[in-house]
Amino acid sequence: MNYATTVLERIDARRVEAIADLPTHDGLNWRAFAHVEKFSPDQAAHAERQLSGLVGPFRSLVLSRALRATGKPELGYAQVAGNLLVTEGLNQITSLIINSSTSFAFTNTKGLVTVGDSTTAAAIGDTYVTATFTSGSNCYQNPNDASFPTQSNGVINSQSTYGSGVANFAWQTWGWASFNGTAAANATLSTHGTGSNQALLLNHKVASLGTKGSGAAWVFSTSITLS
Repeated sequence: MNYATTVLERIDARRVEAIADLPTHDGLNWRAFAHVEKFSPDQAAHAERQLSGLVGPFRSLVLSRALRATGKPELGYAQVAGNLLVTEGLNQITSLIINSSTSFAFTNTKGLVTVGDSTTAAAIGDTYVTATFTSGSNCYQNPNDASFPTQSNGVINSQSTYGSGVANFAWQTWGWASFNGTAAANATLSTHGTGSNQALLLNHKVASLGTKGSGAAWVFSTSITLS
């Protein structure tokens, strides 16, 4: 089998292995996993030539498939387990359980996957604009690819593809957020609302995933396992 036909199964196997040693206890267990496929500039250029006329989440999904069709990522991959559920995220979970708020659900339309170069430690009280994303020099927020996120039996999977011209900096921090509106790719956090309409941070992780160079394209797969 070629790389593209088995990649999702292999990423899921890595997720299971990576979170196996994370602590579990009575109550709700929150275990996160992040995986980056790092495609070279040559692979990215080949894949992006196939995207003429495509826009939005569908373009990103097609890009991820075109990248994987070029074979294994020539620049390798990175992965990290663990992620902090912040207070805003916990409040969203409990609100959705009692159906008191669906405006900020982490859907394909509203969800954001944000990366940055800050190394300031994540804190449970982080919010989207005041989180440690803003203490670095760079950040980039990207919607989910078309058909993501998905969920099954307590596992939520997200995929977000970053093309050759964006997020070219050291990836030191990442998190999910949800926005009461249409999420859009942007390097300015305040684009997604202010005040009561500001995007809500769900989780936050500070760990090095490597440096994305100009011309490279990265496929960022993240998941949360609840048990």
